[in-house]
Amino acid sequence: MREKQVPHEDVNIDKVDGAADKLEQETGKQAIPFILVDGRKWVRGYHAEERGRFSEAKLLAELREAVR
Repeated sequence: MREKQVPHEDVNIDKVDGAADKLEQETGKQAIPFILVDGRKWVRGYHAEERGRFSEAKLLAELREAVR
C-alpha cells in the first residue's frame, strides 16, 4: 500500500482492542492480513490457493471490485 501510495491505516489486531473480534465476526476468518475498504468491504490479503499464498493480480482485482 505504501509502495503504491494508497492512503491506508494499519491496524494491529494484537494491539487494538476488539480488532480481532471484528475481523472474525465480519469475515468468519481469523487469518490475516485482511483489508477493510471504505469501512464496508473486506478483501483478503492472502490467497491460500496460491503456492506463495499471495497473488498481486488477485488482490488488485478484489480491491477494484470492493470500490465499485
